[in-house]
Amino acid sequence: MMSSFPLVSFLITLMLAAAVCTQGHEPALDTAENPVLTTAQYLIQPYSPRSNGGGLLPVPVKLLPLCPLGISQSSVTALPGLPVSFSYPYPLMDTYVNEGQAVNIEFRSEAWPGCEEFSKYWEVDESSSASEEPAILVGGKKRERNSWFRIERKENFVGGNAYKLTTLAGTIGTIPGPWDQAPQLVLTNDTAKTFLVKFHKVHGDTTATTSTSRLEKLAVCTHGENRVDDTDGNPLRTTAQYLILPLSPRSNGGGLLPVPVKLQPLCPLGISQSSVKALTGLPVSFSYPYAIMDTYVNEMEAINIEFKSDAWPGCEEFSKYWEVDESSSASEEPAILVGGKKHERNSWFRIERKEPFYGGVAYKLTTLTGTIGTVPGHWDQAPQLVLTNDTAKTFLVKFHKVHGDTPATTSRQEKLEAQSYDLRTQSRRPTPQIEGHSDAIICRSDAAWRSGISTAGLAWSFYRANGEIILSHSKSTSFVISSLLAEGLALREAMEHAWALGLMKVIFESDSSQLMAAVEGESNFFDLHGIVSDVISFANSMELARFNFRSRINFAKTHKIIITMKISFLITILLATVACTHGQEPVKDTAGNSLETGQQYFIQPIKTGSKNGGGLVPAAIRLIPLCPLGINQAAFTFLPGLPVSFEFSDFVPEPIVRTSTDVTIEFKSCKEFSFIWAVESSSDSNEPAIILSGTPGSQNSRFKIEKAGERAGENTYKLTSLGGTVGNVTGIFLAPQLVLTNDNAKTTFVKFNKYNESITSASRVEKSGLRMFPF
Repeated sequence: MMSSFPLVSFLITLMLAAAVCTQGHEPALDTAENPVLTTAQYLIQPYSPRSNGGGLLPVPVKLLPLCPLGISQSSVTALPGLPVSFSYPYPLMDTYVNEGQAVNIEFRSEAWPGCEEFSKYWEVDESSSASEEPAILVGGKKRERNSWFRIERKENFVGGNAYKLTTLAGTIGTIPGPWDQAPQLVLTNDTAKTFLVKFHKVHGDTTATTSTSRLEKLAVCTHGENRVDDTDGNPLRTTAQYLILPLSPRSNGGGLLPVPVKLQPLCPLGISQSSVKALTGLPVSFSYPYAIMDTYVNEMEAINIEFKSDAWPGCEEFSKYWEVDESSSASEEPAILVGGKKHERNSWFRIERKEPFYGGVAYKLTTLTGTIGTVPGHWDQAPQLVLTNDTAKTFLVKFHKVHGDTPATTSRQEKLEAQSYDLRTQSRRPTPQIEGHSDAIICRSDAAWRSGISTAGLAWSFYRANGEIILSHSKSTSFVISSLLAEGLALREAMEHAWALGLMKVIFESDSSQLMAAVEGESNFFDLHGIVSDVISFANSMELARFNFRSRINFAKTHKIIITMKISFLITILLATVACTHGQEPVKDTAGNSLETGQQYFIQPIKTGSKNGGGLVPAAIRLIPLCPLGINQAAFTFLPGLPVSFEFSDFVPEPIVRTSTDVTIEFKSCKEFSFIWAVESSSDSNEPAIILSGTPGSQNSRFKIEKAGERAGENTYKLTSLGGTVGNVTGIFLAPQLVLTNDNAKTTFVKFNKYNESITSASRVEKSGLRMFPF
């Protein structure tokens, strides 16, 4: 009897200790003032109606890798997000969720955007790549401490029950996320970022798995329901087929076609605009990733896009669904490929309205991770579709209905377009012998090319067999890298013109023996690959076609016409140069005078609370190797740095530097320091350094000066390049280092102060600016 007393005493003591331990823990309350239960499901919603977002959704926190997912608020405040349940890491009899106690949080929904190999438990990112404010991820383990959260009351807030979520290491807050700046959940110690929430009960006292409602699917798949219109003003339908056409008449290409994005491997295919504007591309259809009764295509809803055509250039083992390239070899601006899977998130696209544009409705295609834009592709620089965050590259489109509510039949034009890009198997049919065909038309093409401005003038003429000229035509084109390419472009334009005129028997003549050899298959030039493919397609669409090389001497009859056209071309180039600069403002220095080439200026960053405002100097950006040097701001704000000069990347007939014009920037100081700026092309970083190893006219040495906006002050500018804006990060010497970035918060705003050589040349200030950095 006595032996049992210590055991009873111990149990009583343990019960009292438990009572003491739970004393003060009050149940968290939902929006109906009822206790939050472990047996129910809840929507975690922002407490403040002024919050920038809606409920919580699983979304990627970065492009590569997409998994594990993070957690963000819906960018549409009306959407409630996905429900969650609360549980304790270890078995407890209590079904109430108490304030201050460790709980697990788990998403409860069958509508899920991918990464199914990960659990739906919340966790704090503890990976080596985690930032100072680590993301809240989806993929935790119930008994791991980084998956433990607490609910804490924040009293006296808008007169109700406001709560915050915490961990042992900090408080859950929000920062602007990568997708439309929607608030993303992170762990922070910055009270200004705290995410105040409320809990809305949605499923009663049942532990049953949530059935997937249309509302939940919408939370994952949609952000709005305005219908998309086609070019006739009618709603887009999932039962019809459409041509996706560039909205701007100034677009560099035509409709969309499946084409290889690289030579090895050729598959899967990418998507490019036709390099021939007259070709409208292949039709597509739109569908929803999940079964939805709606046959209308709505703005901002997740959709699949699929090419619909029997004419196909190969890679039949892949589907015709569009997708974003997520392979390990994908670039920072990954290609849009053909070969997606209907339910995979990288095959989900959205249509967003952008208006007004050319007085009508413009649309852009987006994904959860960016916007569809174009970059010059491999084949004749035809615009290739990529995923980008550079708004300057956005591909604005319109939708033209072509087939009504029935499946398409392959038209002659579709077959022609598909043949144009079958780069693996295409060959020319046997060349017809057309001697004796008096009705054959002779077409002679020629070109002029200016290497300094990468622009060409193209000319061609049509003749009867007796030498009588029928008509002549000429045009200019940009981004031409060689004289051979210019000759090829002239031939292709001539063939397109002949095809448009309905000329089915034509002898094409050129004074370029290399071009003729490439067309006949006797030589192979990489620059001409896409052009030769188009030429063969046009030839195969004609009844009779032949290609002859004729020396310039044999062009005597038309030489004057060709020369006249070249002179006209050069005049056009000069006029185009003037037209291109019309409307662009002169860049002003601090005295209000226009910047001029051949002069020298200090580029002086604007001082802000987080930027020191020192001048720019060459500096080492890494210890090994020291070269090439980068560019840093001087550590002391009173040091002006080294002066630079500006020169135009292309020919411009005036010395005034204008906004949005390509310029080369070069340090001009002592003789031993004369370096051209460039974006580091060999860097794997998302924010490559600005270095001193450029060459005049090269793509990575082209910079533009853009106005910074009224808020930044008068005569304040920013520097941009093709890939982004010049900003700064902390360098190895803790001084701001210049990089190319797409983060607006890092943008470096500058003024230009004209260099007074008589006062500051080789001065003590300038030399001290150089001695500040060891390199």
